[in-house]
Amino acid sequence: MEPFFRLGVSTENWPAYTKPFPRLRTDPPKDFAKWARICEHVIRHYTEGWAGGFHHTITHWEIWNEPENWPDPEKNEMWHGSFAEYCRLYEVASKHLKAAFPHLKIGGYASCGVAWINSWKETRAKHHVECFHKFLAFVRERDCPLDFYSFHSYSRIPNMMEQARYVRDALDNAGFRDVPTCLNEWLPHASHEKFGTALQAAEIAAALIAFQNRPVDSAAIYDARCAVGNYSPLFNPLTYTPHKAYYAFTAFHELRKRGTAMEVQLFTNDNCHNCSQVANANVRAATARGEDGSLAEMVANPGDDAVPFSLEISGGIRRRTVESCRITDKDHTDAENAMPRELPPHSFLVAVFNS
Repeated sequence: MEPFFRLGVSTENWPAYTKPFPRLRTDPPKDFAKWARICEHVIRHYTEGWAGGFHHTITHWEIWNEPENWPDPEKNEMWHGSFAEYCRLYEVASKHLKAAFPHLKIGGYASCGVAWINSWKETRAKHHVECFHKFLAFVRERDCPLDFYSFHSYSRIPNMMEQARYVRDALDNAGFRDVPTCLNEWLPHASHEKFGTALQAAEIAAALIAFQNRPVDSAAIYDARCAVGNYSPLFNPLTYTPHKAYYAFTAFHELRKRGTAMEVQLFTNDNCHNCSQVANANVRAATARGEDGSLAEMVANPGDDAVPFSLEISGGIRRRTVESCRITDKDHTDAENAMPRELPPHSFLVAVFNS
């Protein structure tokens, strides 16, 4: 796996409420050009062996993180400055780094996203959206490099997908049609009560499926650290063992290694050929074919109710033999199972069919 390298700071949580403790790393650099040169040598250290370094393949270099989190810089955990100051830093750093490394991808700005695009009257939400458009206008007017645009989302799945469409449309309308998007922090409707549960696993599985039909070029779940992190949905930070959501990724791998997506229709009754019902809004499905003719399907139900389902897929999948079916729900974790006639609540499955 290739790293995605963020140049800048990590979070200093809740600075507005910890005033006895000084900020250590979130002030804007005093000298933007010097900071850019430091970043240049960080890159040379990791990719060109400078100063006893390495020759790692690291393509994407992101400038800072969530500089627009709060309208009031005193509340901002990542950037103790105005958004206009951040834009100036981006200009200096991106131009310097792109000149030094024309073969690498330089971008940003690890935006908080547009999670509240339907509630712009809320001050913080409106601020996020306004900063997004200000950044695009600034980059266009100042002719800054922008090899990718990165943003974050911790919303419910439908809103997360809506954000992805909004970001893509805004980039296209601003003249950045060739700039890929990277949702490099995502977790559906994060809450500590969900961690390790079947509900969170099913939501993550549903999001992985949903991404396939949305304009997201790459995505990175937040996060996959083993031993630390309040937001680690994949591993128990105390025991280091996988949570249920880990197996959403092993399930999706069955699709990925086959490689070619297929059309799939999902219904909520057994009579597919004369079905007048639409798919349950919570249920999502994806199917892939391999070069050897084998098929894999992944279905997720993050809803609170069991859902009868049936699949009709071009290529005659219903006439094929199920080689394996593995299900994860409240009572099972990646367990071998017969192909069910209904999906339990808070569940997902992956089935492999013979060629």
